[in-house]
Amino acid sequence: MTQATLLLTQEEIFERLDLDPDFSNLSLLNSLNQTASDFLLKRTGRDWGKAEFANTVGQNLAKNTAAYWVAMNFYNDDEHNYQKAIDYSIADLLDIIISEE
Repeated sequence: MTQATLLLTQEEIFERLDLDPDFSNLSLLNSLNQTASDFLLKRTGRDWGKAEFANTVGQNLAKNTAAYWVAMNFYNDDEHNYQKAIDYSIADLLDIIISEE
């Protein structure tokens, strides 16, 4: 399977997770970012990280969805269960794609 273009920057992930600047497990963050981006590609059929979608409503929603996914899987607890928000966002992303056809 083709890897999706990363949706989030390292700075965005640090901000979303409220991490200290000295957090050192960057490989974990990169892996979560890649997996979130791949997840959205698989669910929507669109690589939202590509330059052609830069700063669009769809990409902004996809970035927010990826951030939810990263946080949910980073913390892996009930307080950070964003599954419903992710599901609703994916439905919105699919509606965006349909409206463009």
